[in-house]
Amino acid sequence: MLYALIDTSGNSLLVALADGEGRILSAGVLEHTPDNASRLSNLLTECLGDAGAERGDITHLGVGIGPGSFIGTRTGVAFANGMAVALSLPVIAVSSLQTAAAIAILETPNVSVVRCGRRKAYFVGVFERSPDGTAAISVEPERELSAAEIPGLFERLAGVALSSNVLVVTDSDQVFATLNKGETPARVDAVLRENVVDIRGMAAMMVQEVSAGRARPWADVAYLRPAVL
Repeated sequence: MLYALIDTSGNSLLVALADGEGRILSAGVLEHTPDNASRLSNLLTECLGDAGAERGDITHLGVGIGPGSFIGTRTGVAFANGMAVALSLPVIAVSSLQTAAAIAILETPNVSVVRCGRRKAYFVGVFERSPDGTAAISVEPERELSAAEIPGLFERLAGVALSSNVLVVTDSDQVFATLNKGETPARVDAVLRENVVDIRGMAAMMVQEVSAGRARPWADVAYLRPAVL
């Protein structure tokens, strides 16, 4: 098997190829520009060349559906859907937030992902390790929280940290700084990334989703509205 992985939900275009066991064979990253569609195609071609493969060797398409930049995410999803139709390929729709947790969860039993959203809001996903220790399971629906609601999230994470370690993955300087002021429990750690998406996590999720038979003919963008708590 050969998986093509695409995520454009953040501030960059991510493309990679992985084998049927989730090992990354090649990867590339580019910044967003008005020519995203053509540059995605070129980046995929480069990755195929690096892996010694051709488009006809691809068996599945994995695409990050956000939540993230609405226009940016739509670019990748539209590209993946078009390619799926052209090459008759099945599509695996992957939560862009969950990719960050999929790898981190192997080391930390509880992972929350806080991504900068629109109008001073944040996209939030809360995950815990599966019973077999191999996957990140969503604890609650991914949601959009306002800046005023983030302290409430921190309080809930502090409660979890009383009995178990928690990792927060974020692309927000403000969230990262708040978590590193020393006001949170010792078991709450934070990591700051330019893009929260982890392409290795996407590859791992592809293996799980393909094995479970959850491929689809196309993908839809995850569009989150403010949550009512």
